[in-house]
Amino acid sequence: MKRVIVILMAIVMVLSMAACDSTNQNDNTNTQAPSTGQTSGDNSQAPPPPAQGDYVGKTLTVVTQGEPEFLLGQAGVTGINSTLIIKAIFNTLYEPNEKGELVPCIAKSYEWVDDLHIRVFLRDDVYDVKGNKITAEDVLFSFVIGLESGQNAVAYTESFTLDEWVIEDDYTLVIALCAPNATVWDTISDYAFQILSKKSFEELGGMAAASMNPLCGTGRYKFKEWVPGQYIEIEYNENYWDKSFVPAYQFMRLTFVGDSAARVMAVQSGAADVALELSAPDVMGVRNDPNITIHETPLNRGTTIYFNCSREPFGDARVRQAIKMLIDPMDAVAIAGGVVTQTGVVPGHPYHWAEGANIPRTVDIEGAKALLAEAGFPNGFSFELMVEPAIGFDTIAQAIQSRLAAGGIDMVLSLPSFPDYFGRMPTCDYDAILTTAGMGTTLTVELRRFDGRYNSFESRGGAEYMNPALNDLMDTYYFNTDANARRAAVIEIQKILFEEAPVIGFNTHIYYSVSRTGIGNIVMDLFGFPQMHFIRPV
Repeated sequence: MKRVIVILMAIVMVLSMAACDSTNQNDNTNTQAPSTGQTSGDNSQAPPPPAQGDYVGKTLTVVTQGEPEFLLGQAGVTGINSTLIIKAIFNTLYEPNEKGELVPCIAKSYEWVDDLHIRVFLRDDVYDVKGNKITAEDVLFSFVIGLESGQNAVAYTESFTLDEWVIEDDYTLVIALCAPNATVWDTISDYAFQILSKKSFEELGGMAAASMNPLCGTGRYKFKEWVPGQYIEIEYNENYWDKSFVPAYQFMRLTFVGDSAARVMAVQSGAADVALELSAPDVMGVRNDPNITIHETPLNRGTTIYFNCSREPFGDARVRQAIKMLIDPMDAVAIAGGVVTQTGVVPGHPYHWAEGANIPRTVDIEGAKALLAEAGFPNGFSFELMVEPAIGFDTIAQAIQSRLAAGGIDMVLSLPSFPDYFGRMPTCDYDAILTTAGMGTTLTVELRRFDGRYNSFESRGGAEYMNPALNDLMDTYYFNTDANARRAAVIEIQKILFEEAPVIGFNTHIYYSVSRTGIGNIVMDLFGFPQMHFIRPV
């Protein structure tokens, strides 16, 4: 009864948010470039907005699990709640389209100068929401402030040498890399590398102000209003350069409800149009509702345990292998859906080790005890597992805890808040971590988590695992521009990781969301984040 009351209260809160008068908004004056009689060949002014269409006056209400901390990727490590807005109000140089293909965006093309330098050619018709033209100076500035903010500096230092970038003219610059990186364009599509207007950013007052009032973007939408604890609203950006994008809604409103079941009920009640970040049981509970459409989207990521191999007893492969023998990955599949994954490079990724998916994972308690005894732990041992604060992870962790107890291993669960989790993860401040492989990272970062030549800050956590047998294979993936050679190297890497077990894969992720019937097109970016701006009637 108590849970029902909590859920009903949450729905009432969402309903009240949806009914709030949104006429009180930030002063968005000077949001359009002045119109002139110049010819189409002159790009000194922003193009005219599209003719008014069916989107005018329409609002899409989306409910997610929590309130963002900030709305600038440069401000720090963030998650889905921030990214939903960031992806809508900013562009990157290259970005995924609705099919998940990486396509030119603010950059129209590029060419390799040598292994460490790329010449990037920018569009000459991109404006921010206030009508300021975007040039190479804005691109360099966007990267520099990300580095200088300190909160997300690793995203920049691991790939780029910014003090060697060269602006050749307003729409051409040469990017300098720290090391050859054949997959750098995947990296550049991340939310951390959004492009903003230097002039508007400075007029807003810098990082702190722009993080909360980000009227400096170039995206399909522009920031409109943030009512703390209630909602964030964005509005179609009439200065948006790509006129082939036709919005379905003039306004998009993001509301926050912590309980998954309450988010589903918000859509059922009509308080919201779309609910994101849902648990499988809550979604299955409405499968027979004719007014609700369930969306199940396979993601290029999976639930994974990394062992901190610099801490005992996880430096011993026999201990890691014994734990793998005690765990049944089908526990995670039963809880959260998906299919079994062996190493974290999940099915669906083009470099996935497909043959490895057929290797059975069976529980062998006696075999695990024998390995533990051989490693010097006949009576087992105790360790702490830090658990990512994501939906269903605590339940999966409890299932693992029960399995390990059968082998004499006492696993203590650490359930940190998001700030604590993100504070501990980059320094490997854990014995082991139950986390998401592929969440907001490129495969390069994933592999560095098993490459002892990189520190944990550069790899954003991982296994602190050193194996010289991997070095040449890793370098082939990092530096070889031949996609077939890279794929072959990654498959060999997965085979070694499967045998050595510094990582244990569990299940691929299914992204569950629901919408009112007739609304869809919930598509993901390369990092598994929904792209809210593409949602529309179907």
